[in-house]
Amino acid sequence: MAREDAQACQCEKCNSYPDCAIEPHLKIFCQNGKAPCDTQLRGCHCRACGVYEKYGFIGDTFCLKGRAEKLT
Repeated sequence: MAREDAQACQCEKCNSYPDCAIEPHLKIFCQNGKAPCDTQLRGCHCRACGVYEKYGFIGDTFCLKGRAEKLT
């Protein structure tokens, strides 16, 4: 995870952000995979995230579903 990706990440601001993801390396779900605990969907703004746009990701709710896929 690049420093600029960590700064652009919006996961912690999401209403669905799981309490169990307290370690920095767990934070960017679109790159790292789904949360390591049960997560309740309470909204999602993955598509508005700078990391999402930078890498051309598709889909959303990565904290629930896992890693993002790319358009290419």
